[in-house]
Amino acid sequence: MGEWADYAYKKFHSESNTKRVQEEVELQRHSKIVAGAEKRWKELLKFVVSETEDFNKRMERQFLTVRTSDDYFEIDAPRSTLKASIDFRVPELRYEYGTPGGYGRDATDESGEFGFVRDNDVVTFNQESSGQLSVERVGAELLNRLVV
Repeated sequence: MGEWADYAYKKFHSESNTKRVQEEVELQRHSKIVAGAEKRWKELLKFVVSETEDFNKRMERQFLTVRTSDDYFEIDAPRSTLKASIDFRVPELRYEYGTPGGYGRDATDESGEFGFVRDNDVVTFNQESSGQLSVERVGAELLNRLVV
């Protein structure tokens, strides 16, 4: 091999290995965020169900109705609804508040999202305007609008 060909060959493999390593690091980072997001989502579901049950007991009636699944929850209050879902691919929690419209049709009043961020091996909720948030803070923020 000529001098230039030898140089070009080494440079090509060096750069492609660097890019490959960077891609692998990014994939690992993303997979750790996804795993942490799944854990935080489960904690949020548990928090929301527990707090709504406590609230209903204190109200001495079924004021809030909660329906959950693996990637979705919905809460009905007398004057509004909250629908929240998680997309584990991104990962991102999306929510919207609505006013019951009857016949299964709700009018959306407000919507938003929470992302996830990893800091020192701990994954937390994140919102651009608020920064890193705990499960309890996110849950309280979501629930507050239903009763206030």
